[in-house]
Amino acid sequence: MNRLVRSATFLWVWVGLTAPALALSQDFPELAERDERERTRSVGVITGYFGVMAPLANLTEDPESFSTDVSVSIAFGGEFDFFFKSGFGVGLFGLYAPAKLTISPEDVPSAAPIDLGDAKWSTITANLMYRVDLKGPAGMVEPYVLVGGGIRNLNVDPIASPQATDSTNGIFDFGFGAFTIISEHWAIRIDLRGYISPFNVEATENTRTQFDTTILFGISYGFP
Repeated sequence: MNRLVRSATFLWVWVGLTAPALALSQDFPELAERDERERTRSVGVITGYFGVMAPLANLTEDPESFSTDVSVSIAFGGEFDFFFKSGFGVGLFGLYAPAKLTISPEDVPSAAPIDLGDAKWSTITANLMYRVDLKGPAGMVEPYVLVGGGIRNLNVDPIASPQATDSTNGIFDFGFGAFTIISEHWAIRIDLRGYISPFNVEATENTRTQFDTTILFGISYGFP
């Protein structure tokens, strides 16, 4: 699946899941029209996530010999956020994806990829966030945007060397999502993020930029 198809797929999944939540808010005005004090107070939020991680670029590439790819993988993790009355917030986010690594000969395009074992992907980031309080029935849904950075670790099997080796690098992340309020303290959360990080390629002695994406579904608990 090429990067355009992957990006379009994630976008349509997110829209397809958020749109029903907006429609659902019409049926639960008592949740959408919560007390104004609950909307404007500072609040902490703990979220548990489960979803999918998908790289949108080859991990390493030598045009004359090979390219290696991290597979699409399940992902799970958690996050703690604190939102201020202004709508701005800060978050600490962690995610793990037990992906696989394959290598493909560039000089034989029809050749099947060769399994190189595990490529365990993990990241920890700190983010600046902004949450939007919608008014009226739409207030059941709280969209947000985020941007931040941290570290990314990729742990690969030794058999992948020198085409790919273990790497820990800085990472830049950005994204958007939405909370759908289901009770005073609980919410369903949908989150789409992109991650940009460098990766040092030992076999070609250069550095590539890796772009990964996740679409995550979570259960959140908020407290004052």
